[in-house]
Amino acid sequence: MCLLGQSISFLNRGMEEYSIERFEKSKIKDLLYLFEATGRHNVYAADFERKFETMPLAGLEYVGFMAYHTATNEPAAFYGVFPCQMTIENKQVLVAQSGDTVTHPNHQKKGLFILLANKTYALCAALNIKLVFGFPNDNSQHGFFNKLEWKRLPMLKLYQLKRNSFWVKAFRYFGFMNALVNAVIIRLNKIDFTENRLPDYEVTKDKAYIAYKSTGSHFFSRLNGITMWLSIDKYLEIGLLRFSDLNAEGIEIVKTSVLHKFFVNEASFLYFGKDNDLVAKLFGEGKDIVHCGYRLIDKAYAFDDSKLSFCTADFDTF
Repeated sequence: MCLLGQSISFLNRGMEEYSIERFEKSKIKDLLYLFEATGRHNVYAADFERKFETMPLAGLEYVGFMAYHTATNEPAAFYGVFPCQMTIENKQVLVAQSGDTVTHPNHQKKGLFILLANKTYALCAALNIKLVFGFPNDNSQHGFFNKLEWKRLPMLKLYQLKRNSFWVKAFRYFGFMNALVNAVIIRLNKIDFTENRLPDYEVTKDKAYIAYKSTGSHFFSRLNGITMWLSIDKYLEIGLLRFSDLNAEGIEIVKTSVLHKFFVNEASFLYFGKDNDLVAKLFGEGKDIVHCGYRLIDKAYAFDDSKLSFCTADFDTF
């Protein structure tokens, strides 16, 4: 069994031979090749490096496998996960988020996705990762839930606030003006924030996690009793909400002022969990939009999955 980096070969359905290799930094160029081949062009090596270098979070990094077509050495498929910590019953548990999965058009319908996922889960078991969670898209969710032993959780809801300000559109139309507006907004509204107590049944958002996620567009801010982890470009992406002493009047103030405060026409938040009622009061009715689930790697590990909460900040794209 190949777990820690050796390459192996297998004969797939008696047709084409592939070699399977443990993912590492030097193979990012091959992952970029796969993304380009599938029409996803706005991807960069630096972004993949940032996502896969999870050593500060979990003591592990570059967890995944790449398949190569042996005859041509063409990158054929990839699957990987991002190790992190989750707080469960006030203990830190090593878990991983299911990450990028991509197959070259020349090598689709060969079973490579399932093969690479199962090899990655075997590697996770060897590395003492307890479970893998994730947010499959509509194309991949059938494979995860029907072929890879994933358990389905409630879908994340999309919550949005919108307006239609001419001045916001005008100032954010040009890239240099948009960047200048965001720099001013972040400077005026940024606060320092660390959790006084890590909430249970969530991905652990400690200093290491915040540093791992943070780019120039990320910042924490506070508005009338709500602490928010935000990412701003032409609209506002809310990664995390922490509610403190908040009443109905306070919620209404936030609801009517958040778009003005950050000079945007739209703010969005993905969520399901223990604060569903508060989130709905702030945003109104949400819409089921993102599949969610997990694969238990350590079959002996038991926990109450009905208590889990996930939000935008848990996505590798935030």
